[in-house]
Amino acid sequence: MTIMASKEDRVPNSETSLVDLFALKKVPGKEGTYMSLTPAWASGGAWSAFGGHVYAQSIWAATQEVPDGQVVHVSLSI
Repeated sequence: MTIMASKEDRVPNSETSLVDLFALKKVPGKEGTYMSLTPAWASGGAWSAFGGHVYAQSIWAATQEVPDGQVVHVSLSI
């Protein structure tokens, strides 16, 4: 599964909702590939990706791909 940034990115700011920050769309013709509708952005205006944001988007994308009746299972070890 791949997550990409859209060329039609909306510039986020402190008023951008979580729904908009996590919004993804499926990339036509690329199975299992999703595109973020909002570019990477950190509070304060920095253009960087917060790891938790990217992680949450990837889990959301994964939930869109699993068959009905199954769930995404995440196992973390530190």
